Amino acid sequence: MSLVAGTRIEMADDGEGWFAGLNGSPLTGSVMGVISSQARPGDWHVVLFDQPLEVQEKGGNTPSGLQLVRYAQAVIAVRMAGDVLGREGSTPCYLCLVRDGDEAPTNDEELAHYEVRAWSRCRVLASAA
Repeated sequence: MSLVAGTRIEMADDGEGWFAGLNGSPLTGSVMGVISSQARPGDWHVVLFDQPLEVQEKGGNTPSGLQLVRYAQAVIAVRMAGDVLGREGSTPCYLCLVRDGDEAPTNDEELAHYEVRAWSRCRVLASAA
């Protein structure tokens, strides 16, 4: 089942590692679109964060070798076949990040360039009208 644009989502730590700067706090955002996947069962949902996620990553031209990277969107999908986003409670999901300023993927080919950055527990906060 796909969620419609405007649906509010919370993405929280699933106990498998989370973003250090969040100190365990969840991410929230709104569904902006759906990628119908031919490569796996279930759809991927593009979520625009309420607040950009800032992460220190390797590859910076700094003494520490770190750089600040901002992510404005995520692409999420249920981890287990048969699970559905939007059921009561939370659902284990894959979470891929989209850099601020980049276009979110729109198909399987583009999505293949993204890596899963976290396993999250996702739940619907409010359905779109």
